[in-house]
Amino acid sequence: MLALAAAFAGVVAPASSDDPAPVPVLPDLRQRLPADVKIAQIDGTWRLGFASQVVNDGPGYLKITGNGNEPDGSGGYTPMVADQIVQMTDGTSTTVPGIGQMQYVIGGGHEHWHLLDFERYELRSAADPADPIVKDQKTGFCLTDAFTTTNCGQNHPELTTVSEGIAVAGSDTYLGYLEGQYLLLDPATTPAGDYVLVNRVNPTGGLSEADSSDDAASMRLALTWDDGVPSMAITNKCPGRIDCPAPPPKPIPAPDPQPDPQPISDQQSLGSVVPALDPQAVPIVPPAQFSPTSAKASLSRSMAARFVRRAIFKSLKHYPRGLRSTCTRKDALTFSCASRWRGASGSRWTGRVRVWYRLSGQTLGWYYDISATQRPGGRRVLVRASQGSAARAVLATAGGALYYCPLRR
Repeated sequence: MLALAAAFAGVVAPASSDDPAPVPVLPDLRQRLPADVKIAQIDGTWRLGFASQVVNDGPGYLKITGNGNEPDGSGGYTPMVADQIVQMTDGTSTTVPGIGQMQYVIGGGHEHWHLLDFERYELRSAADPADPIVKDQKTGFCLTDAFTTTNCGQNHPELTTVSEGIAVAGSDTYLGYLEGQYLLLDPATTPAGDYVLVNRVNPTGGLSEADSSDDAASMRLALTWDDGVPSMAITNKCPGRIDCPAPPPKPIPAPDPQPDPQPISDQQSLGSVVPALDPQAVPIVPPAQFSPTSAKASLSRSMAARFVRRAIFKSLKHYPRGLRSTCTRKDALTFSCASRWRGASGSRWTGRVRVWYRLSGQTLGWYYDISATQRPGGRRVLVRASQGSAARAVLATAGGALYYCPLRR
């Protein structure tokens, strides 16, 4: 918060004493509960896999820009210094410098720039929830929800600046089959007992946000071992908490017939008895099923809107000002958008832009059609099936399923 205050100290002063000084409009990063929890034995080790999601419930966007980068002398590149760009109430923006680092990650279908320490996963003892026993091995996150159409600089380790982030009401989701979305289990490190699985965004506190009280979510797990094979059950779910206590006991059923109602004393409150959660068994799945084979690519509405902006820029060589688009989904991979905007000279444009994904071999690309008319002047522009950009997809050969990592990385 001191760094944030220092960054805002340089914002332009109000024009008069009657004008309020601009204040930051911050994101609110909310960690969702772990989902799709399951166990698999892969390469001789037991892994607890899960999906994770962070949503931005705040009034402001999360925008991260990395700067720097030099060859490290061993064929790689040095990390970028990551800054947070914060919008202000007067429409300007300011920079909170040095909130973390970005690293170019090679392998596992990545080949792009990751924001380090955006989110962390831990397994803790229920008896001592302050002490992590098992930590994740994530190599950072590429936040593709906003401010990037290049999948965080995919295949460009030489870049000296990269932006990524999460829009207002946007989210960053990683499914359980993606790299690092698991924690290791073994009888020596994690013997039979009660544990807490914690998913936590902004663990270092480096990101400026409106509310940090919802940065963690957890669930309580009961683990047993039988001849080296784990068995686990979910016994409680705790959104907004790092510690997840045992559920309260279930209320004892009232005798039949019901006794006469008794008045509620001052010491009692309605709803004070919460029914316990029925334990949910965590399935053990074979490695081929650790990744759901039904996973399919889909083009989100927010990504389609960004592709429309890029399609206009590529076709007309000007940045669309005041762009307004109404997009209709045609199928999982395609949107058709009726758009209007102003050009560089103030001329007005109307048009229809169709954007879609296409998979060719191991390359996932986005494409566009555009039909636009300028007013005044009547100039018309027509572009058909032009490629915007392409990125690698990954084939998970163990299950024979294709996963479109650029959509979620």
